[in-house]
Amino acid sequence: MKSTSLSDGDAAAVSELDRYRRARVSVADAEAAHRAELLEWLVGRVSAAAPLDQVQYAAVARECDAANPDEPSLLDELFAAVEGDAFEAAA
Repeated sequence: MKSTSLSDGDAAAVSELDRYRRARVSVADAEAAHRAELLEWLVGRVSAAAPLDQVQYAAVARECDAANPDEPSLLDELFAAVEGDAFEAAA
């Protein structure tokens, strides 16, 4: 079984390579990667969605904003990413 940098603390305890991999990945890096994946997922869904469904995806982004008030607005990033492309519901 292949160990990943965030998955196995036991492997990091016994393997120098796993300890090095684990030390290179910060929580901030992992959160930024997750946020980028979430934004990419939302943009893909909004681009293919009907206007009413676009509102629901915007609501998901808004919920993320409410849960993370210290972060930049995911809803603003979503609007910027699809501006002029597919956000018919916003018009």
